[in-house]
Amino acid sequence: MVSSIIVPLDQSHVAECAVPYARALARRTGAPLTLVSVVEPSESLPDPRDSEDLPPIEEPPVTSAGRQYSASLPIGMNPGDPGMTEEDLEEATSALREAEHYLTYVSDSIRDVHVEKMVVHGSPISEILRMAEHRGSDPGDQPVIVMASHGRSGLGRVLLGSVALKVAEQSPCPMFVVRAIQTRPPSLDEIDMGHVLVALDGSDFSEEVLEPVRRLFGHDKTRLHLVRVVELDRNWVTGSADARDADGRSDRDVAEQYLSNMADRLRARGYSVEWDVVEGKPADRINSIAGDLDVGVVAMATHGHSGLKRFAIGSVAEDVLQKATRPLMLVRPHERD
Repeated sequence: MVSSIIVPLDQSHVAECAVPYARALARRTGAPLTLVSVVEPSESLPDPRDSEDLPPIEEPPVTSAGRQYSASLPIGMNPGDPGMTEEDLEEATSALREAEHYLTYVSDSIRDVHVEKMVVHGSPISEILRMAEHRGSDPGDQPVIVMASHGRSGLGRVLLGSVALKVAEQSPCPMFVVRAIQTRPPSLDEIDMGHVLVALDGSDFSEEVLEPVRRLFGHDKTRLHLVRVVELDRNWVTGSADARDADGRSDRDVAEQYLSNMADRLRARGYSVEWDVVEGKPADRINSIAGDLDVGVVAMATHGHSGLKRFAIGSVAEDVLQKATRPLMLVRPHERD
């Protein structure tokens, strides 16, 4: 099950581009939206999270309206902290109120799904990851993070794009990154979560994206399109680009057999599946196919094959994001010995 859809917001219109996609996922899975604002400590205000003994996240109370609100101070802040002056407290309270008012503004426009609001204090990256770990602590339940690839920047502000990439590198749960290129957020009617492009490279690592795809989208009315990109190695002696394995099969032959077998397995589970093997630069070809097929989501693992003859899907994932015109669902594979 999906425990919640976590949506980090930084009070920018750009970051809000992620909200419609989060709503679409919430409607599809029945999970609540959790809107999160991270209040960063100023240089003059000590960060209480610097302690080695980090307190657990405490859930805010539920109001009669069905929405959740934070306490009088951001989670992680304590008026009794050593070094916190009245001015510090006033500054923190002002930042809290600004964040709460903003989240109220956003949540009041959402009436079709359950909404929770949380204001936390600390580093955006660590707090987003902390919340994801907390919401995924129950066996069988896992949250999903949905955030824009960029937010507001400037003096004293965090660039949400760098946050998104760093969160994706460490996220314990699936993460949707919406590249904020739209002049306006799309309406729910414009979002199609039923057509998913799944990028695979033949490795067990890359296949770890399949279980989150199943959990989030199911097989009812979901179309999957598998793609594997073959980068042909040119032999420096013969000039031939037709590399073959010990059985005489070309890289393309191997890739086609792999996707054909994978498609059969997924069809046996009830999915509608098509597949393509293409040649070229992985990121360029993945984005090109996503546009040609007009898919709603591109799904891939953050890492896959690495080595002389395989592309590292970690770098590919970042390259795909840089030019993506579709939301990118990233899944960090489990570490292996």
